[in-house]
Amino acid sequence: MSLLGLVQTAAWAQSAPPDGICNGVLNQLRARQTVEQNLLEAAARQNAELITQLEQERSVLQTQKQTLQQQNTQLEQRLVTLQAERQARQQEIAQLNQQIQAANERLTQLDQQIQQTEQKISAANERLTQLNQQIQQTEQKISAANNQLTQLNQQVEQKRATLLQLQQQSANNKKEIARLQQQLATLQTQKQTIQGQITQLEQQLAPLKAQKQQIQQEIAQLEQKLLTELAQKNPATGQIKKLEEAIAAKRADLAKVEQQIAPLEQQLKAANEELARVEAEIQQTELQIQAAKEEQARLQQEIAQLEREIAQTEEQIQQAQREIAQLNQELAPLQDERQTLQQQVTQLNQELATLQAERQALEQQIADLGDALGVATEELKQVEQKILQTQQEIMANNERLAQLDQQIAELDRRIELAGCV
Repeated sequence: MSLLGLVQTAAWAQSAPPDGICNGVLNQLRARQTVEQNLLEAAARQNAELITQLEQERSVLQTQKQTLQQQNTQLEQRLVTLQAERQARQQEIAQLNQQIQAANERLTQLDQQIQQTEQKISAANERLTQLNQQIQQTEQKISAANNQLTQLNQQVEQKRATLLQLQQQSANNKKEIARLQQQLATLQTQKQTIQGQITQLEQQLAPLKAQKQQIQQEIAQLEQKLLTELAQKNPATGQIKKLEEAIAAKRADLAKVEQQIAPLEQQLKAANEELARVEAEIQQTELQIQAAKEEQARLQQEIAQLEREIAQTEEQIQQAQREIAQLNQELAPLQDERQTLQQQVTQLNQELATLQAERQALEQQIADLGDALGVATEELKQVEQKILQTQQEIMANNERLAQLDQQIAELDRRIELAGCV
């Protein structure tokens, strides 16, 4: 029979007429009502403590929910910014492609103009002797070789500067890998320590919980005996008092055990939360180490490739230098006879030089635009990766919010049930 049933029984007994019942029985009924009232008050106090604890847990979950919602708001704002940045990069790429196309079209026009100018020079050179043709051919070869040599020297310097940067990046990346590995070792040590604390707390809680369950069973048995005594018409007053005292003593023991359990459970909860945090940091650090190692492998490949390219370019420089030296030797005996031919072809050569200079500048512009296009494309990839990462973070937060809502709903249900008892 529940405590409510005891009270109802006592109330019925009090309202029933004491026809034929002695004064001693009436006193026992009054004493029984007092005991039942005390039991109800104790149960109400326990429910109030339970409700307070549940409401505290609910407040913690609400705070976590609010924090996640704030994070989502920040992430969504960041996503809008990244999407705008992506659109800007896409527009920039489109503009660069248009500029490259226009430059290539202009380059085609210049090639046609150069070809036409060279045809005019060739027509003028038809009037020249074989010597003039040899001088012109030799000078063109020297000019081309010098241009090639200049370009090759510039390429070597640029590649050496890039190689130095890559080597510095590789050294910095190695330091970062070492730092992350040290951080991972520290986190794993923390994890082991926390797991040991959790095991110790669980070992401490186990006997206390068993003791609590044993006391609750003993209280239930004593209450059943008390109900049996109270149900008798002439119960022994001494036996009832002993049972009441025994129940009160057991309840006191139960309260002591619960006081011992409560801080241990709080410590266990805090340890589990700390373990989850450390495990998350371990996972993040491992991902960072993996990314750094992949970056290191990429840098090593780029360094090796760049070193090969530098060696090949230096071989081309030596070849160009040998070619220039040979051409200069061929040109030397012909320079005295060149003056009579220069006046006829000066204007055409100037025109050709202008077109070639413009063509060279245009080629450099195309190269610069290509570099800018590569940078913009890489930036677009990075922005898209950030967008994907932000979307994944938002999804993870939404899943956690759903879990929190379920936990809060469960706590609300428990609070409601505790308030109805």
